Amino acid sequence: MLEGTTPLTRGLLGAGLVVFVCGSFASVSIGAIVITVPAVLRARTEELVAEVPAQVDALRKHQLARDASLGSFVPCGSRGDAVRSLTAEARDRASDPAARCLSTMLGWNPSERLLGAYWTEVDAATADFTVYGVIDADGDGNYAEYRASSRETSRVASLPGVR
Repeated sequence: MLEGTTPLTRGLLGAGLVVFVCGSFASVSIGAIVITVPAVLRARTEELVAEVPAQVDALRKHQLARDASLGSFVPCGSRGDAVRSLTAEARDRASDPAARCLSTMLGWNPSERLLGAYWTEVDAATADFTVYGVIDADGDGNYAEYRASSRETSRVASLPGVR
């Protein structure tokens, strides 16, 4: 595997395409056609992904505060709902049912429009919660996933390199 390549780049290489990186540009050669894009797109992808662990940790704090004041955690949404709500553009909480639930039940009100999607699950057997966040920042159909619980802050739960 080529160090520093993304899943998308590896997929292109696996399909017999040639990828060149020169300075701040990356080029993909498909036969006689060459497509050149700024390498800054990779940095932008990393920036987009950074929203998710920050929001997962914020939701974790809201769950802990709810437990301290009301003695319970609250479930909101599901993975399926979260994945269906993801779009290529940032969206308001109002367009995401789980985000509306999280806002109403936990008081979570991020000031920025959302790129990732979030939900919480409660396990009655362990009396604990899990906060989840997903994003597909590079548009390859593979979701980067982050998780947190009452005992630990946000951590990556997806395969390495998934953005």
